[in-house]
Order: sequence, then structure tokens, then C-alpha cells
Amino acid sequence: MYRLFSFSIKRIIAAMAVVIAMLSYAQNKIGNSGFETYTSLPTSYAQLSRATGWVNPLGISAGSPDYFNTLGSFNLSDKILPRTGTGTGYAGTFVELTETSIGATDYKEYMNRPLASTLTAGATYTLSFYVAHLFGSAPANFNQPAGLTFFDLPSAEQGYLGAVFSTAAPVAANTVGNTSPRWTSLRNDFGVGRVLIPSTNTDVYGAASRYNWVKVTLQYTAVGTEQYVTIGQLRPGATSLTASQAAYYIYDDFSLTVPSMLTKSVSPASIKQGETATYTFTLANTSIGNTAQTGLTFTDTLPSGLRIAATPNVVVSGLTGGTVTASGGGSSIVVSGYSQTAGSTGTITVNVTNVAGQQNASCGSNPAAFTNTAGNISNTSANISNNVGNVCLVVLPCAAGSVGPVVN
Repeated sequence: MYRLFSFSIKRIIAAMAVVIAMLSYAQNKIGNSGFETYTSLPTSYAQLSRATGWVNPLGISAGSPDYFNTLGSFNLSDKILPRTGTGTGYAGTFVELTETSIGATDYKEYMNRPLASTLTAGATYTLSFYVAHLFGSAPANFNQPAGLTFFDLPSAEQGYLGAVFSTAAPVAANTVGNTSPRWTSLRNDFGVGRVLIPSTNTDVYGAASRYNWVKVTLQYTAVGTEQYVTIGQLRPGATSLTASQAAYYIYDDFSLTVPSMLTKSVSPASIKQGETATYTFTLANTSIGNTAQTGLTFTDTLPSGLRIAATPNVVVSGLTGGTVTASGGGSSIVVSGYSQTAGSTGTITVNVTNVAGQQNASCGSNPAAFTNTAGNISNTSANISNNVGNVCLVVLPCAAGSVGPVVN
């Protein structure tokens, strides 16, 4: 009896693991998003196809995106490692290359994979991922072609790095530029729609991402026929890079989801010193194309004039499985690991008060100290869209002759 019961429990646990994996895959439309699953470890250049599901869409025989994995012999560990705690794999592409010795002028590479399912028409998806780029001399394990020097992406190409969504993977006919075997650029008319990192993102295009991971978050509203995503530099045309010069980006942890929308309110809008008000965080998972969410996480750092009340009175509704860390007298509210069903709305309430002696006669008198904005929200998981507006709490002095509450 015991052995039969034990076997049944093992079968149930295994089935639950499969279901959880399927839900996770369905939630993120980009499978193997961190390049952690592979058919074999990379040993050299041009082996992106060893990362399960990822391909070089154009079949370029003389060049292809690269797959790196710290478990194998081919990685960039002397310059950069995968993001801490996220695994061992990552990938990279030339987004510009000029090297006359191998016949490459304004040469680009692209990564492509099928989506988990066709995108939903009218749904607004959040595409997030991390990028870094090589700079200066080549890493010790990345010296082909020999003598390359790496640069920031030229200014004319900034604003065109991103993703194109399509009904089919691109082929050579969708490119312009050099003839076979080196295609140069995807044509502007390829694909259903694209989403690009704006040129104003100086972190991605400048010094901040030189051998350093930078997070990218973009929004894309689907037409409803998209079945593939292609990543790369999407501006056809000439380059200012000269011989033996290149721009090369590496990528990790892609996510494409319809997010839960995070908003925030406060009630009452005005208190006297030492009294409490209630912050309400609302997560609405009700957009077109939404799916069940897992791992919902964010941090709210309170403005300088406010603190968590001595009795935070945290109440969570419509969310399961996570935690809220909100200590009395503290300055941050940490929400971590919640799940939410499709089509539902969840709330988290926390009591706050003023820092002893600090007050503001109106929202305009000292906004930085008493107004919570989208900028106060950080560490958001990829499946949350930060829609927090300006939430002001007015803290008035006690009436003349009265004794206000004691604030520790």
C-alpha cells in the first residue's frame, strides 16, 4: 500500500511540474528565453542553433550569431558573465561589422525563433530583455576576425536595435545589401511590426552597457498574425565604421508577456501629523490577451517625508503565493513572488504615516517629499507594467492647542 501510494504521489508531483512548466512557457511567448536549454554546449563561433529553438534565420554560411555558455569552452568570461543568478547561457550578434579581409561591409546578424503561440490581435505586450555590448579590444576568447576593435553603435544606427515580429521567419529575399553569402540588412518592409530601442536610451547605446547588462523594456501592440520574433539592428543602409571595426551586442533573458497593470492610490488624501493613510496597490490582469501571471514582483520606495506606519496592517486580495515585506517605520514596501489568474484584479494595502515633524500644506508645497510616482517603483518583474501616477499625501499640522498622536 505504501509503495503504491508513494508512486502515485510521485506521479502527481511530476504532472504538476509539467503543468507549471507549460504555464510558464505560455506566459512568456519567447521560449528558452535565457538560452539555458541546449542540444550541446558551444565550442566556437556561429553556433546559436545549439541553444534550443534559436536559429540564424538567413542561413548565412559565412557567419551566424554566437552562443555562449559558461559551462562550455566558449564564453566571454574574461569580460562579462551571464546575469547573476539567471543561468549560464547568453547569445550575441554583430549589429555592424566592416572587415574587408572577409568581404564584410555593413554586415549584420539576426537571431530568430518561433513564438509559443500566435500573438493576440489588439493585445499590448511587454517585451523585456537585457543587453550589453563589447567595447575596445576583443575578449580573449573572441578574436575572429583577428584585429577587430569594438565600438558603440554609430549614431546613425542608434534607435534601430530591437525586434521585428512576423508571420514567417525572414529569408534571403527579405534582405538588402551584400550578395550571398553575406546579407547585410533586413528590408524595412519585412514583418508585421517592429519595436525598437529609442536613440534616447543612452544606457543601451553608450558607456553604461559596455560589458555591463542593461535592462530594456518595450511595448508592442499585436496585429494578430505574428508567429516569429527576430532580434537585431533593423536599419538598412551604409555605416560609418571602417575596416576592422565592429559593434557587437550580447543578449539574455527575453520576456514577451501581456503584463498586469500596476496602479496606486492613497486614502484619505490628507491626514494630520502622526495619523495614518492607506496606500493601495492594484494589479489588473484584465487586458486583451492576458494569461495567468506568476512571480509578480516590485519594490515601492516611499518619498522622504513618509514612512510605513507602526502597524502596517498589510492586506492582500486576489493574489496568491507571494510575500509583502513592510516593516513599521521602514521606507520601502517589497512585493515578491505573487501569482494572479487571468482576467482578475488584485490589491495590496499598506498603512503609512509621516516622518515625525514633516508636513506639507498642499501637494504643490513639497512634492518630492510626499508624492509617490512611477519613479518610486523599482525591481518590477517583466510581467508588470508600471502605470503608477503621482500619488500625493497631504500632511497637515495638528489644530492649535491640540495634542497630536505620538510618532515614534
